[in-house]
Amino acid sequence: MIYITQNVVEFVQKSQACIFKRFDLTVSLVAVDYSRPIRPMFEQVSRIGTIHSVFNKAMNIALDGTLLALLCTELPRMPNSVRLLSSVTKELLPNLRPGMEVRVGDDRLHIPAYNISLRLPQIPAWEPQPDITAYQWHRETVTTCLFTCTIRRK
Repeated sequence: MIYITQNVVEFVQKSQACIFKRFDLTVSLVAVDYSRPIRPMFEQVSRIGTIHSVFNKAMNIALDGTLLALLCTELPRMPNSVRLLSSVTKELLPNLRPGMEVRVGDDRLHIPAYNISLRLPQIPAWEPQPDITAYQWHRETVTTCLFTCTIRRK
């Protein structure tokens, strides 16, 4: 952990990522991984969304009628999600509030209130939809089981 304190900047650096900023410099972060549906959101022209909800290890961003999840690496992968190092989310999430503006597009997610910019890593996205044939699942069996379980709950 490195603390640099001047009248210009104060931030903490862990695991080669700037975590927290106080003044007028952009903090650039790179995600650990992301789901395939997220890439087009980042590639489009920047659009304005808002922070929908904030939790200890995750937050949801409302954008164009979709929720985008920002998760720590301690949580499993989820559709429409981007994961950050746990050390990053631990410092970042307590500072964010529902209703804050978020911009997504032009290859980044930007939180203007804290001047934080998040980019996707240069690795392939993971597919949030499993290939049923690869797991040798039988669609009829899965459908029957899901239907039976739903009826039992009611």
